Amino acid sequence: MGLAGELSRAARVRLTLVAVACAAVVAFAPHRTFLPALLPLDVGTAQVTTAVLRWCGLDVWREGPVLRHASGFSCEIYYRCTGLLQAGFAVAMIAAWPATARLRWKSVVLAVTVLWTVNIVRLAGVIAVGIQRPSAFGLAHDVVGEAATVLAVLAVWVAWMRAAAGEARRSVA
Repeated sequence: MGLAGELSRAARVRLTLVAVACAAVVAFAPHRTFLPALLPLDVGTAQVTTAVLRWCGLDVWREGPVLRHASGFSCEIYYRCTGLLQAGFAVAMIAAWPATARLRWKSVVLAVTVLWTVNIVRLAGVIAVGIQRPSAFGLAHDVVGEAATVLAVLAVWVAWMRAAAGEARRSVA
C-alpha cells in the first residue's frame, strides 16, 4: 500500500489542509517584506552567500541585504530568498504527518539544514550567473533556481514520508 494509503482519513485531511495553507502563504505572501523583524535573516543570508561567492573567487561585497559586484550587477536578498518559506513548508508537512516526536524533531533539524544549504548554493549559483551573464539572470533565478528549490523540498518530503513509514512498520513489528 502507498504511503498516503496508510494514513487515517483525519490525517489525510490534516495533511491536505497544511499543504493548502503552505501553498497559499507562498502564493500570496507579499513580494517584499513588511516585517522588519525578518531583516536580520535577510542580512544573515546575504552574509553567508557573500562568503560562498568570495570562496568561489567572485569579488562581491554586501551592503545590508544587497550583494554587489564591480560589473554593476546587484541583487537584494529578502525573506523569500532566505529559505524560510521552504523550511516552513517542510516543517509544517513533517508536523502534519503521523510520527513520534523524536523522529519529528530529528527530521525537522535535518530538513531545515538541507533546505538552507540548498538555498545558499542556489543563491550563489544564481548570483554567479547574474555576474557572468546578466541576461541569463532571470532564467537562472525564476526557472532553474525555483525548480531546484521545489525539487529539494519534494526530496526532503519524500525522505520524511519514507522515514515515518519505516518507523511505523518497525513499531508494528
